[in-house]
Amino acid sequence: HRDRAAHLALPARPPHRRIRRPAAPPRKLTRPRTPAPADMKSVRLFRSDAAIAVMLAASAFCVYLLTMCRSIGPEDSGELATVLTTLGIAHPTGYPLFTMLGHLAAHLYAPNLAYHIKLNLFAALLCAASVGMFYRLFLSLISWLHPSAKNASRSHQRIGSACGALVLGFSGPFWSTSTFLEVYSLHLLLVAIIGWCFVHAARETARNGARTETGWQILAYVIGLSFANHFMTLLLVPGLLYAYFRLHGMRREAWIRIVHLTPAFLLALSSYVYLPLRAAQSPIMNWGNPSTWTGFWQHVTAAQFRYKMFGSLDAALSKTGAFFSQLPQMFGYLPLVLAASGSILLWRVSRPAGVTASLLFATGLVYAVNYDFEDINFWLNSTIIVAFWASYSLTRILAKANTSRRIALGSLFCALTVAMPIGCNYNSVNLRDFVAPERHARAILLQAEPNAIILHDDFNVFLSAARYLQIVEGLRPDVDVLNFYEFGEPYFPAYLKLHRPDVVFQDSLWQDIGLALYDDPFGKSEY
Repeated sequence: HRDRAAHLALPARPPHRRIRRPAAPPRKLTRPRTPAPADMKSVRLFRSDAAIAVMLAASAFCVYLLTMCRSIGPEDSGELATVLTTLGIAHPTGYPLFTMLGHLAAHLYAPNLAYHIKLNLFAALLCAASVGMFYRLFLSLISWLHPSAKNASRSHQRIGSACGALVLGFSGPFWSTSTFLEVYSLHLLLVAIIGWCFVHAARETARNGARTETGWQILAYVIGLSFANHFMTLLLVPGLLYAYFRLHGMRREAWIRIVHLTPAFLLALSSYVYLPLRAAQSPIMNWGNPSTWTGFWQHVTAAQFRYKMFGSLDAALSKTGAFFSQLPQMFGYLPLVLAASGSILLWRVSRPAGVTASLLFATGLVYAVNYDFEDINFWLNSTIIVAFWASYSLTRILAKANTSRRIALGSLFCALTVAMPIGCNYNSVNLRDFVAPERHARAILLQAEPNAIILHDDFNVFLSAARYLQIVEGLRPDVDVLNFYEFGEPYFPAYLKLHRPDVVFQDSLWQDIGLALYDDPFGKSEY
């Protein structure tokens, strides 16, 4: 009983708890991977933005080859071909980056191609690459405005951006730049890269904060390269600064970042050192002789042509009306309708984006109408914005194509949008059989008397091609061809004494020759 009582006095033993282990996940049956079929690879290829850009550039290049000039092109083409071949100094503002890159292109091994043919191909290739880069730029901008797009909407963005890039590539000013050698071909490529770098730098800053500086450093360097090619890059500054301060505010950190970006910008801008260094060697093509500080500053700032800037208000208004009247010929009516609706939609979706695009369009237009030169290339910056507006509007239209019938109509609409500028501009830009400057210059040189002196004032029709034929091809080196527009320039007598010592003018005769043909020595008026 004692043991039983002691046993009953013990605390009750806790019940045994069975610990259940979590069940292991079911084992997945793995199958050996099989290579993706060819059709799936093609689908992945078409979903790669870089691959689409390459295909667009290749397509544009094939079309550009059909209309490319097979001879010395018009306007500055002959002079630029001579400068690039001989590594000389071009007309203001010098274009050092274009000169050095073009010199490499001119001396690529192609024994069956003349220098001017290789350089025309160089210009066409730059324009074709610009089409691909503008596709990347348009796509980046549209996806930035609509970041939460689904797969279907992403496809619509790709199609709209591709159509916008092709519309731009086959617009009148853009397509005309690809047909012969011009400095604007490199300008277009650098403008597209600047816009693309700006969008990616801004998006990286939004994700990672102020710690990200690499994208902005690359942007500053590319802007410096663009300035080293053409000062039309200055027209981008108002729009870029507005977008930059709209993103970062007018805070102290934003200004400090600009100071930190200055070394990268100046490093790229240092390409202008080429001008005084090369001019000091007295090349045969030495426009302006920028070997001194005064000559360098006057050449870079285009002091020779400054009098053609900011003429009368009536002339500016007349050129503004001419621009808007020529827009249907540049693009066709359908892309212009899309551009008008796209500009309104852009303002509704994002007012900062609408203001930036409008600033870029306006600065390009103001520059073009206030320059007393009839050059279609001055409209390039404004036409880029028109093409982007059309691309954005087309993307918004395609986003509503949710049935098979709407998809078919949208595809037809895209095809018509791209085909319209091709039909409007093919005949006007086609220079495949254009030989007038070379034939004209060759005929005058061959018919000239031995050791003749030819005084001429038409640079685009005769002088540019004649310099190429004489200097590069060695045709009639005994003939001296002189340009009236250079008679009033201080560098020209010294240049003539060095390279044409057989031509001697009295110092007082320079002014008399100009006055005999013009109302003033600089040729501002008709003769």
